[in-house]
Parts: sequence; C-alpha cells; structure tokens
Amino acid sequence: LGEKNTTHELLNLLHLIFMDLKSSEEKEKILRDEYDLEITRNMRKEMAEMGGLMEPLLEIAAEKAAEKAAAEACKESEKNISLKNIRNLMKNLNLTLQQAMDALGIPADKQEELRPLI
Repeated sequence: LGEKNTTHELLNLLHLIFMDLKSSEEKEKILRDEYDLEITRNMRKEMAEMGGLMEPLLEIAAEKAAEKAAAEACKESEKNISLKNIRNLMKNLNLTLQQAMDALGIPADKQEELRPLI
C-alpha cells in the first residue's frame, strides 16, 4: 500500500486500516467522518486484527534500521580511530602520511578514503 495516495479513495481506506499507526478510535472516527461508514462491534474486532498484522512488519523494519545505524556508527568510529592513529604516528614518529598508513596496514582503498581527511 505504500504511502497514502489522496487520489484513490479505496487505497486510502486500505492504507488507513492496514498501515496507519493511528489508534482504533482515531481510525473509527475517520471511517465515520470521511467514508460515512458506521462501525459495528464485529467490524471493530476485524479492524483490530487486521491492523495488528502490521506490527511484526514494523518491528522488523525498526530492527533493520537500527542495525543499519549501528553499522554506520561502527564504520564512522573505525574511521575516526584510524585517523587518530595516523596522526599520532605522523606526529610522534615523524612518519609521512603514506608511511603511517602503511605501518598501520591500512588497505589501499581505505587509504584513498582517509587521505583527504588528514
């Protein structure tokens, strides 16, 4: 269903029921006000069950986003440590940038990434 699409009323209705994170009361009010639907007890139960189908998918998406953020933070941290180590070798041992990166065993592709940051 993706994003809410204001040009297709049926898709908007389905998006509201399945994808929207609004409370049941909010959804029911929208269904009454915008779609002129009166919600019965059975419909309320069905909507709660259908809306609950999205929860596991949202949890999976949140986990993936957290994993991606953690991986990016780790990569950034490793880069900062490498930069600090390179600077320390250059300062304390009077090494050139290339010598410092070679001494640390930094691969050539990473060297190209780090070179402009020194």
